[in-house]
Amino acid sequence: MPFQKGNKCGQLASDMQKFRHAALKACTRKQVKALFKRYFALAMAGDVNAAKLILPYVLGKPLQEVSIGIQNLKLYDICMPLDEQGP
Repeated sequence: MPFQKGNKCGQLASDMQKFRHAALKACTRKQVKALFKRYFALAMAGDVNAAKLILPYVLGKPLQEVSIGIQNLKLYDICMPLDEQGP
């Protein structure tokens, strides 16, 4: 048992692994391919939800934009040590 008794995190991961294993055993590659083709056809027909479902599998998840807020940063803030920085 990887976690202390009473810790549900380990149980949740174990349960999810069992669900994934059961799902993989329940369908064939051919069935998954047919299902994907169906959702692709729906997406091409304009079903936005179908497109949202399949695009991350085709293109990968989009990267999250990160803003670091450097609008007021001046060159001497970058080049000089903290104890020698100007105004």
